[in-house]
Amino acid sequence: MFAQFRTTGNRTNYEDSCFARRCQFACLVMAEVMECKGTFLPDICRGLHYFIEKEPWWGLPAHYPKAKPDSTIQPVDLFNAESHNHNDVGSFVLCRNGEPVVIDLGRDTYTSQTFGPQRYEMTNNRSLYHNVPVVNGYEQKDGRQYEGINVDHTYTDSASIMLVDIAKAYPKEAGVKSWVRRLTLDRHFNRVEITEHIIMKDNQGSNSTDITLMCYGSPRSVQKGRVGGCRWQIKNYLFFLNSEGATPYSSLKHFEK
Repeated sequence: MFAQFRTTGNRTNYEDSCFARRCQFACLVMAEVMECKGTFLPDICRGLHYFIEKEPWWGLPAHYPKAKPDSTIQPVDLFNAESHNHNDVGSFVLCRNGEPVVIDLGRDTYTSQTFGPQRYEMTNNRSLYHNVPVVNGYEQKDGRQYEGINVDHTYTDSASIMLVDIAKAYPKEAGVKSWVRRLTLDRHFNRVEITEHIIMKDNQGSNSTDITLMCYGSPRSVQKGRVGGCRWQIKNYLFFLNSEGATPYSSLKHFEK
């Protein structure tokens, strides 16, 4: 079942089985914690043996690299229904020489809101503060149906390339039919390139998009927004934004968490 995602794109069969096993294991542990008589210890030990022996990869099939994982640029998530979920389908983090450049905020201090109905009003959980688009004013939604599809990863000596269509992570009101994000680590030119190929629904009318980049450091604009691109700099790293058929603008904001 684990290999089905790579061959057919089906991720549900393995994930349903995987989550069910972990739920059963958690129930055994909690039962032993409550009773403290050793009744459930044999089953707990068998469960641990299974996880160690039979599951050498403890992630999900959609997160498993085809080849050697790359330590420079990493996708964060591919659907919005995991335990401790953040709405961040297609988001990524970027480091250079061990230094963070494009970041993920991580978790906040846990409160009652963290696991309540207002969870996705919290800054670090909502997609507005992840490295993903806001499409026509709509952020990504939480739920198993909000996911990335058609995921592909290619690794060579000269480049590492990942593609994912993140359109299904947004509500239908956003009006996005397809949004293919391509992340490329180009070792030949020593750069990272993010390409967005967007198809909006025909009846959507005018469209507007904001693409967030949460960066580590204070940004400095080196070229004002105009046709042809925008440039800004953080530390020693230069960012360049270009857009075909539209006028790109950049807005730099200082954010403290």
